[in-house]
Amino acid sequence: MAHMSKRERVDAALRGDTLDRLPVAAWQHFIPAELASDTLAETSLHYFRQFDWDWLKVNPRSTYYAEAWGNQYDFHDYDGVRPRFVSGPVAHASDLERIQPLSPTAGVFAEHLNLLQLIKTGIGEAHFQQTVFRRSRCWPT
Repeated sequence: MAHMSKRERVDAALRGDTLDRLPVAAWQHFIPAELASDTLAETSLHYFRQFDWDWLKVNPRSTYYAEAWGNQYDFHDYDGVRPRFVSGPVAHASDLERIQPLSPTAGVFAEHLNLLQLIKTGIGEAHFQQTVFRRSRCWPT
């Protein structure tokens, strides 16, 4: 079998085709690089190249969805990948009335769209995927 490019290998694996080898990747959070999109993009791409992964899973801050709605965190005090919760916009049920629709291209979402654009520009032909959180563990427990 001929050598495949990163993209060809991942595409073939997704189709169930024959591969030259299994595609490989690993991921992690890069604290404190995740506090700025340019730093996180640079750090993620360095990690991708350093280990010659076949694709990149982009790990933004674990709290960015909750940040968009007004949660605030102490980014100097982490428990694993989660910074310490400081405050949020909902303390009582009546506070829900103040929650308004958000622009998907403004605020913290704009920051993460910029992150993805920087990675797209820097990754070459390889695939990458933004982490999609299926539920948030960013709220106080």
